[in-house]
Amino acid sequence: NTELLQGLGLPGGMQNLENQIMILKSRELIEKTLGELPFGIEFYFKTIRNRLPIYPGMPISVVSDNEIPLPKDTEFSINYLGNNSFNIKSESDYFLLDKTAAFGETIEISGGSFRIECNDEEWLNRNKDRMLCFIIYSSNILVNDFKDRLNVELVSRGGSILKISMVGPNPTKDADFINKLK
Repeated sequence: NTELLQGLGLPGGMQNLENQIMILKSRELIEKTLGELPFGIEFYFKTIRNRLPIYPGMPISVVSDNEIPLPKDTEFSINYLGNNSFNIKSESDYFLLDKTAAFGETIEISGGSFRIECNDEEWLNRNKDRMLCFIIYSSNILVNDFKDRLNVELVSRGGSILKISMVGPNPTKDADFINKLK
Protein backbone atom coordinates (compact mmCIF):
# COMPACT_ATOMS: atom_id res chain seq x y z
CA ASN A 1 0.00 0.00 0.00
CA THR A 2 2.84 2.39 0.70
CA GLU A 3 4.14 1.76 -2.80
CA LEU A 4 0.73 2.62 -4.22
CA LEU A 5 0.67 5.97 -2.49
CA GLN A 6 4.37 6.69 -2.91
CA GLY A 7 4.89 10.33 -3.64
CA LEU A 8 1.82 11.69 -1.91
CA GLY A 9 3.13 14.53 0.20
CA LEU A 10 6.73 14.11 -0.97
CA PRO A 11 8.33 16.89 -3.03
CA GLY A 12 9.07 14.60 -5.98
CA GLY A 13 5.55 13.17 -5.87
CA MET A 14 3.78 16.13 -7.46
CA GLN A 15 4.41 14.78 -10.95
CA ASN A 16 2.73 11.52 -9.94
CA LEU A 17 -0.32 13.07 -8.26
CA GLU A 18 -2.58 12.48 -11.26
CA ASN A 19 -1.45 8.85 -11.25
CA GLN A 20 -2.35 8.57 -7.56
CA ILE A 21 -5.82 9.97 -8.27
CA MET A 22 -6.28 7.41 -11.05
CA ILE A 23 -5.16 4.59 -8.74
CA LEU A 24 -7.59 5.65 -5.99
CA LYS A 25 -10.44 5.71 -8.54
CA SER A 26 -9.39 2.46 -10.25
CA ARG A 27 -11.90 -0.31 -10.66
CA GLU A 28 -9.45 -2.85 -9.20
CA LEU A 29 -8.91 -0.91 -5.96
CA ILE A 30 -12.64 -0.23 -5.56
CA GLU A 31 -13.44 -3.91 -6.14
CA LYS A 32 -10.80 -4.99 -3.60
CA THR A 33 -12.14 -2.52 -1.03
CA LEU A 34 -15.75 -3.65 -1.53
CA GLY A 35 -14.59 -7.26 -1.11
CA GLU A 36 -13.53 -6.39 2.45
CA LEU A 37 -16.88 -4.80 3.37
CA PRO A 38 -20.35 -6.33 3.93
CA PHE A 39 -21.96 -4.34 1.10
CA GLY A 40 -22.99 -7.27 -1.15
CA ILE A 41 -26.49 -7.26 0.34
CA GLU A 42 -28.30 -4.00 1.02
CA PHE A 43 -31.23 -3.89 3.44
CA TYR A 44 -33.61 -0.94 3.30
CA PHE A 45 -37.14 0.24 3.95
CA LYS A 46 -39.13 0.94 0.84
CA THR A 47 -41.33 4.02 0.84
CA ILE A 48 -43.55 5.46 -1.87
CA ARG A 49 -40.77 7.66 -3.23
CA ASN A 50 -37.44 6.19 -2.19
CA ARG A 51 -35.40 3.68 -0.26
CA LEU A 52 -34.23 4.30 3.31
CA PRO A 53 -31.05 2.26 3.88
CA ILE A 54 -30.54 0.21 7.04
CA TYR A 55 -26.83 0.32 7.79
CA PRO A 56 -24.77 -0.50 9.81
CA GLY A 57 -27.35 -2.58 11.70
CA MET A 58 -28.63 -5.63 9.88
CA PRO A 59 -31.76 -7.11 11.48
CA ILE A 60 -31.61 -10.27 9.34
CA SER A 61 -29.00 -12.23 7.40
CA VAL A 62 -29.38 -14.20 4.19
CA VAL A 63 -27.25 -17.34 4.55
CA SER A 64 -26.33 -20.13 2.16
CA ASP A 65 -23.79 -22.95 2.34
CA ASN A 66 -22.44 -21.95 -1.06
CA GLU A 67 -23.25 -18.82 -3.03
CA ILE A 68 -26.73 -17.50 -2.27
CA PRO A 69 -28.95 -18.94 -5.05
CA LEU A 70 -31.22 -15.89 -5.23
CA PRO A 71 -30.77 -13.83 -8.37
CA LYS A 72 -28.57 -10.77 -8.13
CA ASP A 73 -29.84 -7.22 -8.60
CA THR A 74 -33.41 -8.30 -7.81
CA GLU A 75 -35.49 -6.74 -5.04
CA PHE A 76 -36.91 -9.02 -2.34
CA SER A 77 -39.31 -7.97 0.39
CA ILE A 78 -39.59 -9.49 3.86
CA ASN A 79 -42.81 -9.24 5.81
CA TYR A 80 -42.29 -10.19 9.46
CA LEU A 81 -45.33 -12.17 10.63
CA GLY A 82 -44.35 -12.58 14.29
CA ASN A 83 -43.73 -15.87 16.11
CA ASN A 84 -40.37 -16.30 14.37
CA SER A 85 -41.93 -16.44 10.88
CA PHE A 86 -41.82 -14.25 7.79
CA ASN A 87 -42.91 -14.06 4.18
CA ILE A 88 -40.30 -13.46 1.47
CA LYS A 89 -41.47 -12.18 -1.88
CA SER A 90 -40.08 -11.11 -5.24
CA GLU A 91 -42.21 -9.64 -7.96
CA SER A 92 -39.53 -9.67 -10.62
CA ASP A 93 -40.69 -10.67 -14.10
CA TYR A 94 -38.02 -13.36 -14.37
CA PHE A 95 -37.97 -14.66 -10.77
CA LEU A 96 -41.25 -14.98 -8.90
CA LEU A 97 -41.01 -15.97 -5.25
CA ASP A 98 -43.62 -15.98 -2.51
CA LYS A 99 -42.76 -18.22 0.46
CA THR A 100 -43.58 -18.23 4.13
CA ALA A 101 -40.96 -19.74 6.44
CA ALA A 102 -39.47 -19.55 9.92
CA PHE A 103 -36.14 -17.91 10.67
CA GLY A 104 -33.37 -20.47 10.33
CA GLU A 105 -35.49 -22.79 8.17
CA THR A 106 -33.97 -23.92 4.86
CA ILE A 107 -35.82 -22.54 1.84
CA GLU A 108 -35.45 -24.65 -1.29
CA ILE A 109 -35.59 -22.94 -4.67
CA SER A 110 -34.45 -23.91 -8.12
CA GLY A 111 -30.67 -23.64 -8.11
CA GLY A 112 -30.10 -24.27 -4.40
CA SER A 113 -31.23 -23.37 -0.92
CA PHE A 114 -30.79 -20.59 1.60
CA ARG A 115 -32.10 -19.50 4.96
CA ILE A 116 -32.90 -16.22 6.63
CA GLU A 117 -31.50 -15.72 10.13
CA CYS A 118 -32.97 -13.25 12.60
CA ASN A 119 -30.30 -11.01 14.13
CA ASP A 120 -32.62 -8.75 16.13
CA GLU A 121 -36.20 -9.87 16.84
CA GLU A 122 -36.89 -6.77 18.94
CA TRP A 123 -35.98 -4.57 15.95
CA LEU A 124 -38.30 -6.60 13.70
CA ASN A 125 -41.17 -6.19 16.18
CA ARG A 126 -40.61 -2.41 16.35
CA ASN A 127 -40.62 -2.14 12.55
CA LYS A 128 -43.31 -4.72 11.82
CA ASP A 129 -45.46 -2.28 9.84
CA ARG A 130 -42.66 -1.18 7.49
CA MET A 131 -41.68 -2.96 4.29
CA LEU A 132 -38.18 -4.41 4.74
CA CYS A 133 -36.46 -5.09 1.43
CA PHE A 134 -33.08 -6.30 0.28
CA ILE A 135 -31.03 -6.65 -2.89
CA ILE A 136 -28.06 -8.93 -3.44
CA TYR A 137 -25.84 -6.91 -5.74
CA SER A 138 -23.76 -8.31 -8.57
CA SER A 139 -20.13 -7.30 -8.29
CA ASN A 140 -20.35 -5.23 -11.48
CA ILE A 141 -23.34 -3.13 -10.32
CA LEU A 142 -21.81 -2.58 -6.87
CA VAL A 143 -18.38 -1.56 -8.20
CA ASN A 144 -19.91 0.78 -10.81
CA ASP A 145 -22.08 2.46 -8.17
CA PHE A 146 -19.15 3.21 -5.86
CA LYS A 147 -16.84 4.15 -8.75
CA ASP A 148 -19.38 6.63 -10.13
CA ARG A 149 -19.93 8.25 -6.73
CA LEU A 150 -16.27 8.43 -5.64
CA ASN A 151 -14.72 11.87 -6.04
CA VAL A 152 -10.95 12.42 -5.68
CA GLU A 153 -9.60 15.93 -6.22
CA LEU A 154 -6.76 18.23 -5.25
CA VAL A 155 -7.49 20.50 -2.30
CA SER A 156 -5.46 23.32 -3.86
CA ARG A 157 -3.85 23.82 -7.23
CA GLY A 158 -0.24 23.76 -6.11
CA GLY A 159 -0.70 21.40 -3.18
CA SER A 160 -0.32 17.67 -2.81
CA ILE A 161 -3.30 16.98 -0.55
CA LEU A 162 -6.25 15.08 -1.97
CA LYS A 163 -9.88 15.35 -0.94
CA ILE A 164 -11.78 12.07 -1.16
CA SER A 165 -15.57 12.27 -0.92
CA MET A 166 -18.81 10.53 -1.89
CA VAL A 167 -22.44 11.56 -2.09
CA GLY A 168 -25.10 8.92 -1.50
CA PRO A 169 -28.14 7.90 0.52
CA ASN A 170 -26.11 6.49 3.43
CA PRO A 171 -23.24 8.69 4.69
CA THR A 172 -22.16 6.09 7.28
CA LYS A 173 -21.75 3.43 4.60
CA ASP A 174 -19.87 5.84 2.33
CA ALA A 175 -17.55 6.83 5.22
CA ASP A 176 -16.82 3.15 5.91
CA PHE A 177 -15.94 2.67 2.25
CA ILE A 178 -13.64 5.72 2.13
CA ASN A 179 -11.93 4.71 5.38
CA LYS A 180 -11.28 1.21 3.97
CA LEU A 181 -10.05 2.51 0.58
CA LYS A 182 -6.28 2.06 0.49
